[in-house]
Amino acid sequence: MFPLAAALAASLVLVTSAQNGNSYFFECQAEGRFPHPKDCSSYVDCVLSPLGHFLQIKDSCNGGSYNEHLKTCVSDKECKNSFRRGRALISDHTYQHMCSEGNGFLCADCMTMISCVDGVAYSHPCSAGSTCAELEVFGGGVCYPERPEECACPEANTFRVDHYDSKKFFYCNDSWSTPEMFECPEETAFDETTTQCVNKENLPECERSGMFAIASNCSQYYTCIASKDGWIQKALSCDTPDFMYNEASGSCEDPCSWDEGAFSCQAEGRFPDPRDCQRFFECIAVGDGFRVFSRECPAGYHWDSISQGVGLCTKTTDGSSCKAFTPNKCVIPENMCTQGGATGESLVGDGTTPAEETPAPPALRRATRRGNRRV
Repeated sequence: MFPLAAALAASLVLVTSAQNGNSYFFECQAEGRFPHPKDCSSYVDCVLSPLGHFLQIKDSCNGGSYNEHLKTCVSDKECKNSFRRGRALISDHTYQHMCSEGNGFLCADCMTMISCVDGVAYSHPCSAGSTCAELEVFGGGVCYPERPEECACPEANTFRVDHYDSKKFFYCNDSWSTPEMFECPEETAFDETTTQCVNKENLPECERSGMFAIASNCSQYYTCIASKDGWIQKALSCDTPDFMYNEASGSCEDPCSWDEGAFSCQAEGRFPDPRDCQRFFECIAVGDGFRVFSRECPAGYHWDSISQGVGLCTKTTDGSSCKAFTPNKCVIPENMCTQGGATGESLVGDGTTPAEETPAPPALRRATRRGNRRV
């Protein structure tokens, strides 16, 4: 239940007001939104309180008049009386986009009702003990006690995503306390599971600027652009069916053609991994074939070939010439590419003995599945 003080405040039955010598009397007979009996530019909300009495709330149409049949404020230049000289609400451009479809009452978030009059948005913050609910009897949004449940605070010390705007969330300090509203940065939404603001596309976090494939589905990729307010991300996808984004070339390509970059030992020595600049292979002659080991340079270094079969790990700089043939993060379905060697053919060449000391990286293991080969 909401605080008892709020419930007692909701137990008012009559509204009496005097302004410039004019007085009015209004008694709620049912829940709903009704024209003000003396002021054509205002309306009265009759809200049933938790104690079973009516709470009567007078509000303004901000230059228009209330239409009982449409249950909304409409433009009306003929509406003129002394009551209109009272305090008027100031338009709120923050919610202007919500009024593009015409006049009405909407919920911007759990604690804010919006009235749209001639395409202009006016915000009405809900008071303690009530939250914004969209009810047909009121013709839309209304600040209402204990409704909806999605805006309530059933547990203390918890965060909940806003019922109307996933970019917003609220904190519950105590059980059935008034929600404390917060808002996530642009292009993000609140995740109740992690209680953090995350990007709406559920994209991986940015670590550097560029365009990157989504490992679980490389037909989709995303941008990372650094700004003064943090990273700006945008989700993209390949236009051609079955194409995948190649981070090395910066374009969508047929992943079946990436087999051209597969490695095969032709002589003893150390050779660069065509798929990963940080890795290299050691080829050791064994009988009529080769034994191959996959090695990796430390983070921030890449393999630099000095001569055939000879090289070393060199610190990576912006001017480094190494370019991987294709990213190693993409998982290609086994039956996607029909071409390739017969079952049992080795990725590293006929007669090659698979390495046992260091397994090949995931990229090569995935490549072998495409051609039914093994390392």
